[in-house]
Amino acid sequence: MTIEFASQEPIEFEGFETPTFAASLNAHGMYETMRFVLRLSPRNHELMDTLPNGQLTRGQISPEGLRAYSTYLHETVHWWQHVGSTSGLLYSLSYLGQSYSTIKFLRDVLSNFGAKKSLLTWTNVVLRAEGDAAQTKLRPANIAVNNAIDIEFYKSYASNPKAAIRWMVEKIHFECIGHGYHIAYGQLLSMLQSTVDPEWVELPNAKNWDEQFRSLREQKVEGFYHNSPVRVPPIGIRAIYEGQARFTQLQFLTRAQGHRFTCEELKSAGYFEGIYVEAFEWFLKFSESDWPEYYDDPIVSLFLLVLDLAANPTRGLPLDIEDFENFIKDVDVGMRFVSLAQSVSQLPHLKTAISEHSRDEYSDIAGELTDWVAYDHPLEALEIINAWEKKLPGVAELMEEYRTF
Repeated sequence: MTIEFASQEPIEFEGFETPTFAASLNAHGMYETMRFVLRLSPRNHELMDTLPNGQLTRGQISPEGLRAYSTYLHETVHWWQHVGSTSGLLYSLSYLGQSYSTIKFLRDVLSNFGAKKSLLTWTNVVLRAEGDAAQTKLRPANIAVNNAIDIEFYKSYASNPKAAIRWMVEKIHFECIGHGYHIAYGQLLSMLQSTVDPEWVELPNAKNWDEQFRSLREQKVEGFYHNSPVRVPPIGIRAIYEGQARFTQLQFLTRAQGHRFTCEELKSAGYFEGIYVEAFEWFLKFSESDWPEYYDDPIVSLFLLVLDLAANPTRGLPLDIEDFENFIKDVDVGMRFVSLAQSVSQLPHLKTAISEHSRDEYSDIAGELTDWVAYDHPLEALEIINAWEKKLPGVAELMEEYRTF
């Protein structure tokens, strides 16, 4: 499953399609998650090529040029989300996780039985024909299938939980939400460990989690056993990422044009439609807030901070898990969004608190929000990640490669 994050007027979400490297012909721009590709329409490419380099003053770029650049910014935000947040890193690398966790077992199947496609169908046919006696020889195939499907369940639920859960619960391979996150995080950490931390010096060791998750399953803790009730947040990564990209895009557009836009003006222009405004409308509901009159209202800045906090869980990576029973609440982006937005209703002074947009201001407000819902302060995780370059030679090597491209 690949997601294409589109920026288009009229606004449409492009959904799950086969990825290509072609220009974006049916949308102004697009970010494609599997290949990390940012694409623009031919017209927007033309407009971007006409823009002068350097710092510009208002009026040097035409309105059409500003819109083209805002689309480029929108898609760049999607790139930042996928490489610059913990949820984006987990989601992006889950594709590799499926390959990493299955390749050994797929090679076993290939050498013993030849190419089988689909592997799931083949194992089902053999099992029906030979019964339980076939379980031993099917073990590598079953492990490969289960690892791939578990991560696919995670991706679907994390992206759009309301839509995903309708079909996931009907699948015989679906265990529970907690299991999907356990497998996804385990594969991510295993890949990172083999790349940058082979001695498990800094990264959490997911192998140490197995007994805790087994205990949750045996005790039938909600979310961690087969046929468990599922608490489904109204939105997930898809709506949260699109909301963050659209509202950031509008911050650029409104300031670059030098006009204090009302939200009604932006609604009339089609910027608040569909998935692009879904997260904001839920935020207003959960925080018990009204639509602001102007787009530069502090509530919009608070909304963007909540999105950033929601998208950056800290437990599992870079911090180890301490409260396993609340693991889903700690790491699921949709769950985090709901908890943080609801906390604003209990901390109403925060609705007007952002005025300077400074680091200290955001840090203080983030501290109040995360304290209220018992999350880690984001700077705690960032300090740990920043220290990796000095503590882990593998990270230092990667950073040097990044600096020199």
